[in-house]
Amino acid sequence: MNYRLEREKPRYEKPDAMLIWHPSERETYYDIPHDSWCMFRKKILLGSSAEKGVIKIFADTRYLLYVNGVEVGTGPCRSDPRWQYYDEIDITKLLHSGENCVSVLVLYLGYGTGQSISRIPALYADVKITVCGVVHSFATNSDWKCKLLRAHNPKAPRVNGCKGRIEIFDNRCYDENWTKAEYDDSDWSVCHQRNPLDSPFWNIQPRKIAMLQRKFISAGGIISEGSTLCVSGYDISHLHFQIMRELENAVFISSDKNFPCLFEEKTENLRCVIADFGKIFVGTVVIEAEGSEGDIIDIVYAEELFDGKPKFDGVSYRPISRFILRKGKNRLSVFFGYEAFRYLTFIFRSAGSIKINSVSVLTREYPFSRTASFRCENREMNRLWDISARTLEICLQDGYLDSPSREQQQWMGDGRYQAIMNYYYSGDTVMTEKLLLQIAQSQDFEGMTASRYPDGNHNLAPIPSYCFQWLCAFSDYYKYTGETELICLLYPGIVKGIRWFSAFEGEDGLLYNVPYWNYCDMGINRKGEQGDFYRGGSIAYLDMLYAEALSSVILCARIVKDREAENFFTHKRRRLVASIREKLWNPKRNAYADSLVEGVLSESISESVNALAVIGFEHGERGKTIFRSVFCPETRHNDVVEVSVYSMILLSRALKVLKEETLSVKIFLKRYQMMLESGCETTWEYWWLCKKDNNGKNISFSSACHAWGASAIVLVAENVLGIDPENSKVTIPKGISSLLGRIHATIFLPNNRQFTSE
Repeated sequence: MNYRLEREKPRYEKPDAMLIWHPSERETYYDIPHDSWCMFRKKILLGSSAEKGVIKIFADTRYLLYVNGVEVGTGPCRSDPRWQYYDEIDITKLLHSGENCVSVLVLYLGYGTGQSISRIPALYADVKITVCGVVHSFATNSDWKCKLLRAHNPKAPRVNGCKGRIEIFDNRCYDENWTKAEYDDSDWSVCHQRNPLDSPFWNIQPRKIAMLQRKFISAGGIISEGSTLCVSGYDISHLHFQIMRELENAVFISSDKNFPCLFEEKTENLRCVIADFGKIFVGTVVIEAEGSEGDIIDIVYAEELFDGKPKFDGVSYRPISRFILRKGKNRLSVFFGYEAFRYLTFIFRSAGSIKINSVSVLTREYPFSRTASFRCENREMNRLWDISARTLEICLQDGYLDSPSREQQQWMGDGRYQAIMNYYYSGDTVMTEKLLLQIAQSQDFEGMTASRYPDGNHNLAPIPSYCFQWLCAFSDYYKYTGETELICLLYPGIVKGIRWFSAFEGEDGLLYNVPYWNYCDMGINRKGEQGDFYRGGSIAYLDMLYAEALSSVILCARIVKDREAENFFTHKRRRLVASIREKLWNPKRNAYADSLVEGVLSESISESVNALAVIGFEHGERGKTIFRSVFCPETRHNDVVEVSVYSMILLSRALKVLKEETLSVKIFLKRYQMMLESGCETTWEYWWLCKKDNNGKNISFSSACHAWGASAIVLVAENVLGIDPENSKVTIPKGISSLLGRIHATIFLPNNRQFTSE
């Protein structure tokens, strides 16, 4: 097959169920509901025990599945609706002879978020149950019943544009028995049905990754108690700003209480307490509480505390939830809005007393089949490995997420580096294949890819460097797996992606005035200055990535035997590298400049740019010169722009090429020192977690769990253990053992390749 001129047959399945929704909110060509919660039920009568029961299910936008009152699954996996993923769940053990009930709670957002693309309100469920060797179908259609759930508040705020509304849930309007077979649904509506083939969801496909693992973890107890004055004047759509003001004025004192706890209101002030889970978890909160009719419990989530309490930044990224209690016992649960947190701050709004019997989180994590391990005699190196490993683990959800708290988005630049970490950490490739496929689905007709996807928000320009990262990731994929099927499938898009940049080539082959957000790196020098990447002209970082992306495309062309493209791009790369070496080299600085603007080289030099040069083509004398000017602590320029946390993988790989592995470990330990000394459990988005102004006031808070900071996993594999994916042995470089002592390590790569230091 000529992969550039032909394509394979589509791999979709013919839907066996109808799309259903409440008849009062049926999809039209014009108006669709927003933030609508709908309950669905199907009673199933079985004459004897089921031999097998399986359900294929997805919803626009999110679902919770129950069988006979037991929650058994949530989803769907993030996907582009044009290639809609469904989940397949075994429900056999929950079925019994007699009357059964399959129930589904669905939230339809009606707008895009950083994790979802809404099309039409819809539930799809293909239920097949085998009894006495006969398969019976109970797929969604007009035989199912439905009812809109009015317990949520559709005017709740979106405290973060990447996510949907927070959950403000009135438990007085909710009957949890609706998921059970004996519940009386005689007043429920008959569902409106629609054929999936006549909808955005005609092309359904099985989920590409395993279902997430879920388990209950209980909070350790109350670590502090306090109070604050109630702030008035905010309506419900600005609840987050009200809570922000209240917590700014809150005063906490240390406490040591276990659940159950009784909290009595003895003053006019609001009672506040903070519960600690011991470490960061990702999931949804479940609370057992007792109170009076209309009592309110507000919850604020935090990965870290600042001065003993959660803090908000200027745009209020801090996630919150609100529950309104009915009289007596309440089981309060966040249904759809998962968060990453260690601490929960409770604010009680009650005239009497509220008793909290238990607080737990229903966690969610990607199931690693194998995980790497590392231990040495250097305590700080062990800590760095541990926080990096934990970060990677909880940032793997239904995609490679930049952070499981603030954004929960699948960025390509972050994702490429996470994929490399994951090749070494677990040997898993499925998540990476899904990432590469989904970024391909985002590609526009000219070839540019979205910087994050699937993504229903259109508030951010593409990032050209992230398109390069997508192209480069195919070379990584082949290097670590040896697999070619995905490359062949996506090859036309790969060519289209690299072709996009040709429109901005000068006669010398360098890129000039590339549009969109030219994000490179957020590093700074000792003066606090960033790299000179934003004045237009030719940006060296992009040119360096262009050369690497061309190498990857050449490899892909070779794999599919496209000799014309292989020769064309080989010539293009050769010309580009020659022009980089001639025009972007600053002889006064003995390093590559950050940019060339109107024929004048920038005086700024950055580690990121020069690291890319060393990794890509400067393996000889000029590479040694770069080392002395940019990387060597004793001889480097004082104003070099150091890489941010995002680009530490580039620094470690450049120093490996230069055979300076021991120095790379020392630099990692020095730059991560603030994280290591803070006692954090996960790596941060920036080198700082909290930024202060000149008066010492906190003005900005970064993500405390951010996957691009976990590149120490790659450092350990490549620079400490000396692993080369193309051979099968550990070769610890000279000097590493004297720095770290005895090393005990196991690293996994795809295809069951295992590396051990012993």
